[in-house]
Amino acid sequence: MTGKNLNSTDKKVKQESISSEDRVEKLVNAIVKKLKQGKGIEAMSLVAEGQMHHILSSTPNLPKYLVELMGKKMADKLIGVFVHSPCPFCKKGRATCENCEGHGHMKHEMVCLDCLGFGLVKCDFCDGSGWSSIDSIPAGLRALVLYQRTKVAKTRIKKILVRPVPNVAQYKPVVILKKCAQLLMDLNRYIGVLENTITGQNELAKSRYWPQSKVKKIVISCIQTAIDAERKAREIVKHMAEIARTQTEKPDEDSDTKKLAAVRAEFYESLLDSSNVFAGTNLEHPFLDEATKKLSGRRSDTKKDDQIIL
Repeated sequence: MTGKNLNSTDKKVKQESISSEDRVEKLVNAIVKKLKQGKGIEAMSLVAEGQMHHILSSTPNLPKYLVELMGKKMADKLIGVFVHSPCPFCKKGRATCENCEGHGHMKHEMVCLDCLGFGLVKCDFCDGSGWSSIDSIPAGLRALVLYQRTKVAKTRIKKILVRPVPNVAQYKPVVILKKCAQLLMDLNRYIGVLENTITGQNELAKSRYWPQSKVKKIVISCIQTAIDAERKAREIVKHMAEIARTQTEKPDEDSDTKKLAAVRAEFYESLLDSSNVFAGTNLEHPFLDEATKKLSGRRSDTKKDDQIIL
């Protein structure tokens, strides 16, 4: 090859390199602009577009690469947008129960089993988490987003765990039942996040952030938090049964209300007979339940180390 041809080739490679760098810089500037404008959804779309055109990496190194390109503050902000990106098919993980059409009961004679009388069920698409599916997150960010979502869910569950059940002296029975239902739905939402972490643990394992031992600890932590949440759920359901019983004794309640209250009391009491108050309902989390049973089985087979240290 002549010297002229070599110079021509070098020039072409250099031009392509400059062009690639310009495309990355232009895209990153556009993403940062959207973030500063509070247009997180549009920033997410630009990231997806950048990966589709191979401008941005899709490897596990993407978070580190983003920090280098836009600084830690903006990179954290972008990742935060993905962490809280909403499910496109529901609001906060909830959907109207089709079985009872959102009433929570059938003609005041039967509590709807699917929704536990709440009129709402978990969204099947996001498993009740209220956040977009992990498959919709750019591949290079999935592990980090999954981990951040887990931390948020555990923090919010812990806040619910210490929240007292509504006081009968402060509210009417119907108000207390609604507040209890709200607490249960909130618990169910974040339990859904933990279940998504367990079903998506392969994404954590594929990342370069944590060794396999750390991934196992994250999963075990999810299970233990879910067990605590289940315990709180039982406490709330027991309180709901008691409140419904008192409602049947209210002289100012009409006959339909008293009839439904009696049915509710019996229904909620029956839920307490199960090891899982959500079992057999739309609010159940089967993959998490299976993981819990497996963990309990392993622990029962072990003579020592009864408590798992995280």
